[in-house]
Amino acid sequence: MEIDKLFGLPAHPLLVHAPLVFTPVLLLCVVLLVLKPGLRERWGLPLVGFAIVLAGLCILAAGSGEKLERRVVETALVEEHTELGEQLRNIAIALAALTAAWIGALRYGAGRAWLQRLATPLAALVLLGAVTATVWDVRTGHAGAKAVWKEVGDQPAPVGGEGDGD
Repeated sequence: MEIDKLFGLPAHPLLVHAPLVFTPVLLLCVVLLVLKPGLRERWGLPLVGFAIVLAGLCILAAGSGEKLERRVVETALVEEHTELGEQLRNIAIALAALTAAWIGALRYGAGRAWLQRLATPLAALVLLGAVTATVWDVRTGHAGAKAVWKEVGDQPAPVGGEGDGD
């Protein structure tokens, strides 16, 4: 899904902030539910919903980035950011599916030994997926910031003249 503009502004810089914030939050929630089994009954389904929403936000961010990419100068930094964003989108989709499978195995595993045996390996995969998503989230955001601000940051600050606050 590609969104070009929101409120008359390029959508991508607005949409990317949701995955940047929510991916590490999802990791914290996963860690909590892995370490505190008593919370799984109440918070398992909301965790699945959160993972699905995060995947949707990553899809929107990647789609808006594809639209924006057509309007900016293609550089190695832009290409790196684009590739990492597409990878993050795919990781988030897989993480949502794994989270649903894990919570499903926990909720519906009673009386089904094969399903109960899957719960622990699925929990490990969800935890690994959430860590991977968070690492990719940071890498993607950093690459995007470099693509936008590298040249600005390489310029010396103006000295004296107008607007220096004196």
